[in-house]
Amino acid sequence: MIHKDLRLVNRIVIANQKKPSGSAIFQETCVIAVLLNILFLHAVVGPEKVPVQKKDLTPMKLIYSLFACVLLFGCSLIDPQESLPGFVEVNTYGFDIGPNQGSASNLVTEHWFSVNDNILGSYDLPCSMPILENGSARLRVQAGIKNNGVGSTRIRYPFYQPYDTVLQVVPGQNISVTPVYRYYANLDFDNSRNFESGNFFVSYGNNEGVSESTSNQDIVFEGNRSGALLLDDGANYLLVKDINTLSLDAGNTIFLEMNYSCNNSFMLGSYVTTGGIARKTPMITITPTTSAATAPTWNKSY
Repeated sequence: MIHKDLRLVNRIVIANQKKPSGSAIFQETCVIAVLLNILFLHAVVGPEKVPVQKKDLTPMKLIYSLFACVLLFGCSLIDPQESLPGFVEVNTYGFDIGPNQGSASNLVTEHWFSVNDNILGSYDLPCSMPILENGSARLRVQAGIKNNGVGSTRIRYPFYQPYDTVLQVVPGQNISVTPVYRYYANLDFDNSRNFESGNFFVSYGNNEGVSESTSNQDIVFEGNRSGALLLDDGANYLLVKDINTLSLDAGNTIFLEMNYSCNNSFMLGSYVTTGGIARKTPMITITPTTSAATAPTWNKSY
């Protein structure tokens, strides 16, 4: 349910990675919407020599001597000489798209690093990481997102290829790296919901607002048009759904990417039809990105 004012939604991209076909699920996207389009121990031996008489080598003195030998020998094991690590610095990242892959918009919130298949961890940018390897080392960086826009459900986005490169690590030196992410080539994209050809939402229920496609460049996300859903003062309810029915195969990994701006909360969900029966399923609630009624502040959700 949307309460009052302006919502903008733009560039809804559905990427579908094919797996073996399963039972068909027919799904309609229900968007209740908006502008759419991660202490040292030191042993010291002094110069003085302690005279030792053979007849005085009692068991106690032998124990003292043995302890001193162990202590002196153990120091080299506890505090071995170590080389300096090299460092990898990452300040920003890039993103490239290919033909028919939709918008270049993205929201990578953290980056997962590994060296020679050993995981270093997940970092926000900018970051600097020590690399213990010396010489050639294979660095892999994977793009992380907030699944469903929720910070507690961060994942490595399965549709972005990892960035791989080989580094020549020199102890004590910094290496600057800029990862570049791309979609995998074997994905199916549905880019029809970008509002360039008009509004694909239809009213569903007793609505008090308006759903339309706008060409106002002051509020359009990119391209020529964005979708706009509006509630005037005194209006309290707006429900719209996708005019097209999506046929989805069970077992496939499917994501909806949505760029949006809103000055009030709205809910995103679906109508799933199985056996001829449609079932409404709320999925996530989108919170406001701005308090303004006209100037959009865009965000992206996966």
